[in-house]
Amino acid sequence: MDISHMKTFRAKQQALKHVQGDYASQYRLLRDYVLEVQARNPDTTVKIDVESEANPTAETRTFRRIYVCIGALKRGFAAGRRDFLGLDGAFVKGPYPCQVLSAVALDGLGTNSNFKFMSDRKKGLLPAIATLFPCAEHRYCLRHIHDNMKKNWRGKVFKDLLCEYTTTSNVQHFHQVMEKLKKLNNDAYEWLKHIPPQSWARSHFTGRAHCDALTNNLCEAFNSKIEDGRDAPIINCIEFIREYIMKKIVKVDKEIQKVVGPLTPTATTILDKIKSKAEQYVATFCGAGKYQVAGP
Repeated sequence: MDISHMKTFRAKQQALKHVQGDYASQYRLLRDYVLEVQARNPDTTVKIDVESEANPTAETRTFRRIYVCIGALKRGFAAGRRDFLGLDGAFVKGPYPCQVLSAVALDGLGTNSNFKFMSDRKKGLLPAIATLFPCAEHRYCLRHIHDNMKKNWRGKVFKDLLCEYTTTSNVQHFHQVMEKLKKLNNDAYEWLKHIPPQSWARSHFTGRAHCDALTNNLCEAFNSKIEDGRDAPIINCIEFIREYIMKKIVKVDKEIQKVVGPLTPTATTILDKIKSKAEQYVATFCGAGKYQVAGP
């Protein structure tokens, strides 16, 4: 690197440091920032975890992690009873590499006391969820399963089979397709057999969640939206996420105000098509609370 390039690089680094703030200094300001967030956002929960210190009189501690749950989001989650949650993490670059872990809720249209989770089968998550939520349904992201399968068994035939027995709602059909895989490649069959089907195949879902999601798109979409703020110093990163969520809620609320009827525009369109087809059928009462349905 010549001298001119070195000067340009240093100038850029100084400019970024001025705009975003120094990474280390933001950790020193983190507690003050947290107090301000809680003061401006009632009911907000923030927990800062630090490394243990051998010297109890030390004035500083080494940062370990921070948990943030904005009060408005907490109240909205409880009011909406969104008990289907996607869990994921995204790596952060910079002088202090770490991860942003997120939990994104989806409206599963159910109102029961059991949570349902979607994740990519991280080893730490499996025992944690089983311990904290022993009755919860834990689904595994189909895209992640396929990515792992491709490490040993690539090709369209494997992908098509995976999609077929994942999307079928018939248990008998599921086992038939599994037999196809067994004949095609017994090693792939044995590998997939050890993944509990109730965690990734619609035919084995419990039905408690009124949602047939097979991938963790809700978290992946969120991670893509915060990509520009993830690598910033910690306070800038948290503020970027908070501001994105704030704008997103306002945008969604504006769209809700335009809706006519009890359903979303997409759901209304789907239901109208179903109703239009249903009008072509005739139901004839045949006793004992049953009907004979005939149509085109």
